[in-house]
Amino acid sequence: MIGDGIVDFFRPSKGLIVEIDGDTHNDDDDMQRNADIKCRFGFETLRIRNPDVLGNFDGVLEHLLNKLAVMPVRWPALTTPNPSSEEEGRRLHD
Repeated sequence: MIGDGIVDFFRPSKGLIVEIDGDTHNDDDDMQRNADIKCRFGFETLRIRNPDVLGNFDGVLEHLLNKLAVMPVRWPALTTPNPSSEEEGRRLHD
């Protein structure tokens, strides 16, 4: 869940939300939601229509990969936090 809604897919390291939209979506409402999410969280939304997914899946994947390629990485993927103590992450025994 991001904001007030559930998103279809989210790539946190790029800040990209991918929404697969059916016939019930309203373009004006979607544009407003996209702008609100961008303003509140800094995430960009890519909307893809169901017919495109069903009829041109390879094209959709290519479009998605091209979009991800030009977006900056929000944080380095190789950084992970260290445990806060020696006990953290250790399996407890009975």
